[in-house]
Amino acid sequence: MTVMQFLTQLSQVFTDYFKNLEEESIRDNFVIIYELLDEMMDYGIPQLTETKILQEIGEKVMKLNRWLVGGS
Repeated sequence: MTVMQFLTQLSQVFTDYFKNLEEESIRDNFVIIYELLDEMMDYGIPQLTETKILQEIGEKVMKLNRWLVGGS
């Protein structure tokens, strides 16, 4: 995957997650973006760029975080 392909896919994933890809949404969701980048790349090499798979992983992480923080 070339750099341009990855950046295009990254932009698409962010748009799917946040609807409006703007500076404010990036600032407000930097933790989610960090987690997405962590899932999408291993050692700087793009691995996973499919939105549906990333959303499933994200939902599991969010449930775990809620359980750890809130106990519910």
